[in-house]
Amino acid sequence: MKPKPQKQGVQDGACGFYAIGNAISILIPKVPVDEIFKIIFKYYLENENGEHFIEGMYRNKLNSILTHTVETLNEKGHGIGVYRPFWNNTANSLGDFKENIFEHFKENCIATAIIGYEYCKIDPESDYYSHWTTINRTTTKSFYTFDSDQERKFIPLSKCRIWDDKKRHKSRPYKIDTTATFFLSKKKIKQIV
Repeated sequence: MKPKPQKQGVQDGACGFYAIGNAISILIPKVPVDEIFKIIFKYYLENENGEHFIEGMYRNKLNSILTHTVETLNEKGHGIGVYRPFWNNTANSLGDFKENIFEHFKENCIATAIIGYEYCKIDPESDYYSHWTTINRTTTKSFYTFDSDQERKFIPLSKCRIWDDKKRHKSRPYKIDTTATFFLSKKKIKQIV
């Protein structure tokens, strides 16, 4: 059997880092992507022990890295806003979550979102994983991803549900953690004269 090359996400849990970098790179396309990732990785390596590259990260760690990266870029005049609509309370329903994310993309001409979810169908042989991804646009039927791995280019809303106690679900395998949702947008920085 011929071996296949490993790709990001197969042997690491770095999707959170990539979700941050990908979301920000859409908002400020004139900044080189490597500059954005250098800010992310430098902060992380100076403040952490590296386990999140292997094990993945939870929302608090993603939030601290995202906050530092946005603050650093805002100090350089780039103007990025972050809103965490469900940080303290989960969405009441999938409809509530969809309404909020649709409104975010409608109100902001340049917008992205980072969402965390688990994926698993009912079949015990199917893939089971947790993942962070960047959403770069929405329609009434799908979230379109700007993803670092082999994730789908769009996630059908008909296959989503908000967080529940079920590990697997045949028709709705995407279990969205609404408390792990970050809305990002481009904002104007006031110039001091």
